[in-house]
Amino acid sequence: MSRLIWASALITIALVWYTAGLVLSLKKKRPHSFWCFFIGWLAFDLPGTILMYLIAGKITLNCHTVPGMIGFVLMAIAAGLALKQILNFKEPLMKLFTPIEAIGYIIRLCSYLVGIAIRI
Repeated sequence: MSRLIWASALITIALVWYTAGLVLSLKKKRPHSFWCFFIGWLAFDLPGTILMYLIAGKITLNCHTVPGMIGFVLMAIAAGLALKQILNFKEPLMKLFTPIEAIGYIIRLCSYLVGIAIRI
C-alpha cells in the first residue's frame, strides 16, 4: 500500500510538470527552452524509474524497451529543434515541434506503463 501511495505521488508530479510546460509553451506560442525541456525530461524519467522500483521492487532502465527507445529518439529530436531555434533566434516552428514532442511524451508514458505491467 505504501508503494502505491508513493508511486501515485511521483507520477502526479511528473504529469503536472509536463502539462504545465506544454500549456505555457502553447500559451506563449513558443516551444520549451532547451533547459526547461531537459529538466522536464529528468523530472519524468526519474519518477518513472522510482515508480518501477516502488511497484515492481527493482530498478530498471525502461529505455531498453523498444517503445522507450522510440520515445527517447523523438524527444531528442524535439530537444534538438528547440536548441536550434534558440541559437538561431528565429520564430519557433510550432507545427513541427509540438507533434514530435507530444508523441514522444505519449510513447514514453505508455512504455513506462507497459514496463510496469510486465514486471509486476
